Amino acid sequence: MHGWLWLALLIPVGTALSLLRLRGAPQRHAGWLALGALVLGLGALAATALLTPDAATQDLWHLDGLALPFVLNTAVVSLAAFVYALGDLRQAEHAALAYGSMLIYAASMLASVIVADALLFLLAWEMTVLSSSVLLLGWGKGEDRPRITLKYFLYSQGGSLLVFAGLAWLARLAGSTRLDALAAAGHTLPPGAAEGAAVLLLLGFLVKLGVFPVHNWLPDAHTAAPMPVSVMLAGANLGLAAYGILRMALPLFPAAATLQLPLLLVALGSQIYGALLCFATDDLKRVLAYSSVSQMGYVLLGIATLSSGGIAGSLIHLVCHGVYKSLLFIGVGLLGHTFGHQQVAHLQGIGRLLPGVAIAMAVGAVGLSGWPPSGSFYGEWMILAGGLATPYGWLGYLEILAPLLTTAYVAYYLIHLSSGRPLAHPLPARLPAAMRVPLYALAGLALLAGLYPAPLVRWATGAARMAGVGL
Repeated sequence: MHGWLWLALLIPVGTALSLLRLRGAPQRHAGWLALGALVLGLGALAATALLTPDAATQDLWHLDGLALPFVLNTAVVSLAAFVYALGDLRQAEHAALAYGSMLIYAASMLASVIVADALLFLLAWEMTVLSSSVLLLGWGKGEDRPRITLKYFLYSQGGSLLVFAGLAWLARLAGSTRLDALAAAGHTLPPGAAEGAAVLLLLGFLVKLGVFPVHNWLPDAHTAAPMPVSVMLAGANLGLAAYGILRMALPLFPAAATLQLPLLLVALGSQIYGALLCFATDDLKRVLAYSSVSQMGYVLLGIATLSSGGIAGSLIHLVCHGVYKSLLFIGVGLLGHTFGHQQVAHLQGIGRLLPGVAIAMAVGAVGLSGWPPSGSFYGEWMILAGGLATPYGWLGYLEILAPLLTTAYVAYYLIHLSSGRPLAHPLPARLPAAMRVPLYALAGLALLAGLYPAPLVRWATGAARMAGVGL
């Protein structure tokens, strides 16, 4: 069954290389070919996880309990982005190349999570940077996208180099590049070496997580990227950094426990600062980008509690964030497609014109704010409880400010979009089915996660116990 895991990557990559050669009329079918390849690849992953779980944790792979939440998140977000792209990119120039680049991007994210060797992880990590940079430069919006792409690439490469340095240091000490060997070595390192390696890994992964104060690349990249890429970037790619912290940096604790307070402070600062930035713009896509800075602060805070409950809360929040943020980006894309605007000032009262879209986006917004009965409510509760249980419990009380600020900006934008007399918009034409289906499917998943959270909570709790540090 090892071959199934190879197929999970080879089918998307092979199809992507074939799409690069398409010319003329066949390009019209490129989107469907890409979607089919992604489905087949994910089917191979599912077959391995369900039929032979033991075979998935040997040799080059570790499709284990820690990897599975991130595989699930990447799969759901990528499927939604690819379906949406059938309508959004069908008229794009060199559409086959765009779909092929998206396939490489999705396959690279999946590979980053399931490979068991540090060198393979770094290779897959680099491919996510290169493929997303190509998509941003080639099909992004605005004349400023070359500068934005360069900034995104340089920040990403800077983070990658720090991660490379940290892994190289650990590999030299462990005598192996296997991630399980690096984790085992992390438990035996003296405090100075553990802290040095942890600092390198954490700094590198925090850049990709997009938290304050290393978030500067994120708002511009989200705003300029084509909408399907924004969905993948916000919904899945940011989570890979959290996976890297859990898989590679966390085993260095408690030897590097002196880093706990700085991590908690960065997390809290990112939560509050990102939420405040959401009030500073009326561009909905940029609002969602700033909210990612805040939401990744929640994820980091849960990890920094160094408790199984806090880490489980982070995993729940991460999976739910992928669904909510993908839903909201797709909703904003539909508004832009219909009205030609994504600025709040031009979209007053559009809920009356597109009630289905407005209701679906409201579901995502409620989830983003952590209101019950959303799935993120349970994640945030566990994160807060973990924060209060740390030696720095006073930070847990300050953390309450973040949900209050999130509630404030979510309520502001929901009220503005749903109330008042719509501006002089023409009656919207029927939206393409490919652009509507993922919106409503994600809204259904969001409701399911909130109304029936028990499976997700059990899964996340089990994965948190695998994260290391003797929790």
